[in-house]
Amino acid sequence: LRGLPSVDPVLAADTIAACVAVNIEPKAIYHRLEGSKLYHRLTICLTPHVGSLSAKKTCDVMAALAKAGQRELDLISAVEAVVRARPYKFHAEHLISLLRDFAAVKYTSPDIHKLLVARQSELAECTPSALCALPGALAAQARRSGGGELGPP
Repeated sequence: LRGLPSVDPVLAADTIAACVAVNIEPKAIYHRLEGSKLYHRLTICLTPHVGSLSAKKTCDVMAALAKAGQRELDLISAVEAVVRARPYKFHAEHLISLLRDFAAVKYTSPDIHKLLVARQSELAECTPSALCALPGALAAQARRSGGGELGPP
């Protein structure tokens, strides 16, 4: 794992998703390496370059880490920074996915919550699965931040 800092961001993202798909558990030991350390090393490699990923790939990485229960605050902060810097790179569906996955690792993002509330006109274009995740994602964010919910424009 010494060569990880030079790994392509897409490869790092795909590796994280693959590790979750084959059930690399954060607390288990794999050849003298704890699963959580593997995830952490991959996210260290990915964090400075997260802006180069597509919105979908960014959501896929966050969903994988949430499924593994791996809370990577530096990566989450980097994702938030990308969303703030390039808000229209992310459709409302992506914002819902990010909020859902942040909630799964007990993280609150008032900025993404506010952006989603401001972009509720895009909800009509979201998939049914994203719309099903919307109430839970908003509720988790509102509980932690005291924020509002979607309402009429």
